[in-house]
Amino acid sequence: RVKHKNTLKVISFLSDALGARNMTGGQAMDIENKNNRKIKKAVKNKIDKMKTAALMALACRIGGEAAGAGRKVSEKLYNFGINLGLAFQAADDMDDCGKKPSEMKYLQMRTNYFITKSKKEIWFLEKKGDCLRFIGDAIIERVKKIKK
Repeated sequence: RVKHKNTLKVISFLSDALGARNMTGGQAMDIENKNNRKIKKAVKNKIDKMKTAALMALACRIGGEAAGAGRKVSEKLYNFGINLGLAFQAADDMDDCGKKPSEMKYLQMRTNYFITKSKKEIWFLEKKGDCLRFIGDAIIERVKKIKK
């Protein structure tokens, strides 16, 4: 249960994540580029960050707030979520790339990069962060299965 004093923070986080700068805006960009087979990587990366990464970051940040985490910990959890979301999206895109070797290699490297980055954000949690690290490990395992 979210503490009363944190309710406004949680509402603010929700509003930001669901708004035009994140999920809603990302969805609009996604629809705008739906038939663009040659979408630039920078645009695709921005869409991924605004949608999938924003959603995962929101979940992590709200979890931190619900647990009474301070601002610094909440920010670390948010960054963990951003990186986890970008890794998850890269792994998901591997299913859609038609097994083109160059694209598969790029997405695998991207997944590994963001999982490593996400784990660095939560190193201070030590044993308490094991369940979060497990999520990252599960994404890496999924990538290994897709590659085969």
